[in-house]
Amino acid sequence: MRTGLNTLLALVLFSAPILAVMIGQPYNLPGMFGVYQLGNEPYLIERATQAGISSVVRQYRWEQIEPEQNLFRFKVIDDWYNEVLEPNGLAGMIILRTGQCWATDNAYDSTLGEPLHELASAPPLDYDDYYNMVYHLVDHLKGRINVFVIENDPVTKYSWYGTPEEFIQLTAVAREAARAANHRCTLIGNKLPAMGFGYLITRDLVEEGLIDEAVEFWNGYYSRRDESFQVSSPGQLMNWLDSDFGLWVVNFANTIMMRDQAENLDAMGFNYYLHYDYIEQVVGWMYDRMEENGYYRPLLDLEHGVKDEREILSDMTAAEELIKGYTIIQSLGIRQVSWYPFAIDSLSHNYEYLKPMYLLETGELLPPYYAMRTFAEHFDFYNYCSGRYGDDYSRYSFENIEKGHVDLDIVWADSLEITVAIPYPPGTNLALITSHTGELLDSIPNITDTLMISVDKSPRLIKWKNSGLWCQ
Repeated sequence: MRTGLNTLLALVLFSAPILAVMIGQPYNLPGMFGVYQLGNEPYLIERATQAGISSVVRQYRWEQIEPEQNLFRFKVIDDWYNEVLEPNGLAGMIILRTGQCWATDNAYDSTLGEPLHELASAPPLDYDDYYNMVYHLVDHLKGRINVFVIENDPVTKYSWYGTPEEFIQLTAVAREAARAANHRCTLIGNKLPAMGFGYLITRDLVEEGLIDEAVEFWNGYYSRRDESFQVSSPGQLMNWLDSDFGLWVVNFANTIMMRDQAENLDAMGFNYYLHYDYIEQVVGWMYDRMEENGYYRPLLDLEHGVKDEREILSDMTAAEELIKGYTIIQSLGIRQVSWYPFAIDSLSHNYEYLKPMYLLETGELLPPYYAMRTFAEHFDFYNYCSGRYGDDYSRYSFENIEKGHVDLDIVWADSLEITVAIPYPPGTNLALITSHTGELLDSIPNITDTLMISVDKSPRLIKWKNSGLWCQ
C-alpha cells in the first residue's frame, strides 16, 4: 500500500503539537462524539446525552425544505432544533439530500442501468434551484446549525444516481451558496461507505500484482457480509471487481477524491460497520488519496457501528468492538465520530443483526451504551495517540498535552490471555483499571516502575493518576 497512513502515523508519534493544530477542529466541527438519528426513536436522545454525546446527525431532503419552488418550510428542522438540540445542549449536523422531488431529474438514466431506488438522490434539473434552496436553508439556520453534509454515501447506487462529475458540481454549488449565506459554516462531503472500501483497497492490491494478498484481504474485509462475498480464486475475485458496481465504485471514489472536489469541502466523511481490524487500512486509503492529490482534509466517521450479517452479535461483543473501533479511530487523529445506534422505528424494518444501545421497547440499557459512555468519560480533546505496541496484543497510549504525560492506556489481547508490561508515565503513581463497560476492576497505587496486567480480548482502560493530586 502507499505511504499516506505511514505519514499520518509519523505525525501522531513524533509531532503531537503539529497534529493537534492540524487535526483539531479548524472547521467549526461539533465536538468529539455524536449520534446518528434516523427517526423519533424512543429514549435515543436521553440515552445518548447520558453517554456523553455532544452532537446529533440527521438527514433532510429537498422536498421537506422546499416542497414547491420558492415555498420554503423550515418547521421540521426548527422543531428538531427547539425540541432536541437546544434543550440538551447538543450541536446539530444536517445531511442534505436532493432526494426525488419537483426539482430533480427523477427520470435519470442511472449509469448502473437500474431504475431510481426510492431512497436515492437524483441530480437537480437546474443547479440554480439547488443554490437557492441551500442558500435559504443555511441562512435560516445561521448561528444554530452550521455544519452540513452534502449527500449520503454517494458512491452507492441506493444513494446517488448521478455521475461523479455531477456530484462534484453539486458540492461546488452547495459551497458557493452556503458561503454566501454563512461564511462560518462547515461543509462535509465524499461520505464513503464501509461497503465500498473493500473494492477500493482490493483493486489497489490487484494493480500492484499482489493477487494472493488481494484475495486474503477481500475475504477478511467482507467476512461479516453475506457468504456469497467469499471467493476461493483470483477469477472469482475479479468477477466482483469487474462487475458494474465494482467498476462504478472505484471510478466514483477515485474521482471525488481528486483535489478539485476537495476544494469544495472543509472535511470528508465516511462510515464504518465492519471488523475493527481493517479500520487503519480504510483510513490509510483516504489519506493516501489525499497525499497523491496534494491536499489534506480532516476525516469524520459520521456513522460508526458494529454489524454481522451472518449472526447476531452478543451485546458484550458489540460493546468490546465499539471500544476497539473508537480507540483505533481516535489514534488515527479522527476527532469526530457519530454512533449509529440502530434503534429504528421510522422504517418498515428493524436491523436485528445490529446492536442498539438500549432495548427499543423499555429503554433498558445494554453493554454498548456503557461502552460508549466509558469511552467518552475517559477522553478529552487534548488527548493524542503516542504509539501502538505488541505483536500478540494491542496497546494504545494517549498523552494529554496539558498534563505532559500519558493519560490513558487501552490494551487488549489478540486471542489468548497474556500478561503485558506497561511502563508507568512519569508524574503518575496510581493506575485505575476499568473494563470496557466502565466497571472499576482494580486500583493499583505506589507504582514506581512497570505495571504488569493480564488482558484478554476484552479491552482494559488504564487511567493514570497522581495519588497526591486525585482531583486531576
